[in-house]
Amino acid sequence: MLVIALSAMLAFFAIAQLRILVIHAYSQMKGVGGQAIELTRPTSCSWPTVVVQLPIYREHKVLYRLLTAVKNLDYMDGRLAVQVLDDSEGEEAALAKAVVDAHRGGSVPIEYVHRTSRDGYKSGALNHGTRMADCDLVAIFDADFTPDRDFLIKTVPLFEDARVAAVHTRWRHRNGLSSALTLFQAAVIDSLFCFSSGIRQARGESTIYLGTSGVWRKRTIEELGGWHEAPFTDDGIDLSFRAQLAGWSVVFVNEALASSDLPDTYLSYKNQQRRWARAAFRLFLDYGKKALSPPQGKRRRFLELSSLHLVLGTPVLVLTGVLTSAYVVLGLPRTPYWVITQVGLSAFLVLFPPLQECVLSQRILYDDWARRCLRLPLSLPLAIGVSVSILAGFRDTIKRDEPEFVRTPKEGSSGIIRKSEAKWVGTASRIAWFELGLGVVFLSAGLLSVVRGYAESCFLLWSLAGAFLVASARSGSEIRRAGHRPATPASAGTSD
Repeated sequence: MLVIALSAMLAFFAIAQLRILVIHAYSQMKGVGGQAIELTRPTSCSWPTVVVQLPIYREHKVLYRLLTAVKNLDYMDGRLAVQVLDDSEGEEAALAKAVVDAHRGGSVPIEYVHRTSRDGYKSGALNHGTRMADCDLVAIFDADFTPDRDFLIKTVPLFEDARVAAVHTRWRHRNGLSSALTLFQAAVIDSLFCFSSGIRQARGESTIYLGTSGVWRKRTIEELGGWHEAPFTDDGIDLSFRAQLAGWSVVFVNEALASSDLPDTYLSYKNQQRRWARAAFRLFLDYGKKALSPPQGKRRRFLELSSLHLVLGTPVLVLTGVLTSAYVVLGLPRTPYWVITQVGLSAFLVLFPPLQECVLSQRILYDDWARRCLRLPLSLPLAIGVSVSILAGFRDTIKRDEPEFVRTPKEGSSGIIRKSEAKWVGTASRIAWFELGLGVVFLSAGLLSVVRGYAESCFLLWSLAGAFLVASARSGSEIRRAGHRPATPASAGTSD
């Protein structure tokens, strides 16, 4: 039974690897990449009214930079307004309002909207602001983003097509080269733009809005019932699916028209990935059947199915290591089929399809791709280590636990952990202990595989051991630097 399970996982990885070849061939054939996909923009535009919505929560330190960029957007006089949708409380709200007041008085009116509750979190804030807005279009930017001056000039004309519900763009990463961790995050996002949004756009299909750096038709939002405020839902992707099912089109502009910050601490990154895993699993449960049976045929279904490795790749790899450890500990027969399976799994670990997509995206997008790609393998242990947080996100969705929503901490691009506010550090400590436990298990199983003659399993087990020991050490170091001693598993908190 264990061998069958391992073989099924090997087949999953083989499909993921085949996806690399397919998207590479298609990107070469269609020219998807660094050059913007040619979109037919109208020669004249009615320039509809636009309200720029800025949903924030305890992010006043980056709000000044964002408002400065938004006020400088190039657009028609009298047809642009700004809403700052602030869900902060107490002093944080007062500080955010002070930043807004400092930017008032120009040609672009700025409205400060403060809710007395955080119902629906970001989705709730967007719905509240949309009901108040008197406009044709709403543009949305998270607090750690800044749009380029020509953002609206390059996106709004595409709404002359009455079928277009939304337009979103690629973005650049301000701190993408500051460490191996941020470089890996930047490369993952780049690969999504290149091989998900880019290829969909090249095929003339509706794309997926990733929650920021985009413009929506207000009428579409209203017709679809607004942003979904249910727990574990990714607001942008959810609305994109609903728009597509209703016959609307979401257009992708393959040009970097905004800049963003990435979490530059491992704890912040893991917290973000846990939230995203909850949302991804919820979306799969809600729309998976429809997404895997599109009218476009088998090629589209293959790409949709194979893209699951982006979320499931590392958790499945961990489960593979656990099953391999059990096989070795139980001393089950070392058959030729077992050896072939283990060699295949080790080959997957060397090739690692998510890393290949990242490398390919860097090759397409950047002139200094070689320097970037040489640094990417340094982040591989942290990329594998985050699988525990992803599994925790899946668990949250299955058990319908609703931990408090906590935005990824930001202070400029420093991604600090606030000692007084980071309630999720308790859970981070428990996850760090779990990572350490997995590292010890895989290390012990690797040693046992040598003693018992399962040499073909050593590479997989020791690689996983190294990854989880590194991840645990990094997590523990960041918790201590934040002024928190890692709690014991029994006393660790349960908040997110």
